[in-house]
Amino acid sequence: MDEKLAPRLQRKLEQSVVHSGIHQNMELLMNLTAGCFVECVHKFPSKLLDKDEASCIDHCGQRYIALSQRVGTRYQIHQATKVAEAKQAKVTAAAAAGSLVGGGK
Repeated sequence: MDEKLAPRLQRKLEQSVVHSGIHQNMELLMNLTAGCFVECVHKFPSKLLDKDEASCIDHCGQRYIALSQRVGTRYQIHQATKVAEAKQAKVTAAAAAGSLVGGGK
């Protein structure tokens, strides 16, 4: 994390990041459960799922998690690209400013 923060703020930031991750995982699980249940379970003859429903839920869960991982990976790539572009823009701006300063000699 950022070493410029006071230790108390550093801990608070770390706790916030952990809390956010837990919240995101809970949302993922709730969405997964709700979506797969609606897709796979259509009647309630007993407390237990039948073989087809269980298989459907298993495949649905696997697809949902795979999709979430792909989206997360794409987002990370997108963010890394934006950070790299911002760094390059700073370098370019600094170089241009340096050439303007040096060009007046």
